[in-house]
Amino acid sequence: MKIRDIFDACAQVYDQDRPMLIPSFDLFYGTLLRQIPFSNDAPIRVLDVGAGTGLVSSFVGQQFPNATFVLTDIAEKMLGVAKERFKGSARHEFQLIDSRALPFQGEFDVVVSALSIHHLLHEEKQVVYANIFRALKPGGVFLHAEQVLGPTPELEELYQKTWLDGIWSSGLAADRVEASIKRCLEDLNAPLDDNLKWLRAIGFQDVDCWFKYYRFAVFGGRK
Repeated sequence: MKIRDIFDACAQVYDQDRPMLIPSFDLFYGTLLRQIPFSNDAPIRVLDVGAGTGLVSSFVGQQFPNATFVLTDIAEKMLGVAKERFKGSARHEFQLIDSRALPFQGEFDVVVSALSIHHLLHEEKQVVYANIFRALKPGGVFLHAEQVLGPTPELEELYQKTWLDGIWSSGLAADRVEASIKRCLEDLNAPLDDNLKWLRAIGFQDVDCWFKYYRFAVFGGRK
């Protein structure tokens, strides 16, 4: 199955499963929110890359009530959930588009992405990062809540075991756990150090990782 089909198939239950599938869920997303360097009443423009159901945009929108958003994804049903979430909102625009072909030039104060780019080949990840850099205004920030590969086989084995132990004990129904494990077979995680190196090479400044729990990390940089 293509990635878009895999995520379209789980669109309706994706959000309710997130807290049980992501360890330290609140810290993971909360750290991303804390790195947005604008006052809460600022009229910032936000691009959500691989937005899926709009979960991250909903968190940002709650903290920044004057923000406006463009949500992009290749999975039509996932984006359909986002459209329903923000139904009637004039603050949200939706584009069914591949992140490798983002057309934006200097339009956004903030670009966010969560658990999307890791599905791409490493060369494609770098293309997306370059697209994001172009989409940002000078001084804008890219904030990425993502999965990363363990830097050694031994650590990757530990990352996997820790995640599996956590989701099997989370109370999530067995069929949903198994479906998540199956989706992860399509993951192409890259080590954190490689991601940071790619961002710096593209031109991002103040590149850093602000949160990491085994394979779950929040990192990014400023244009």
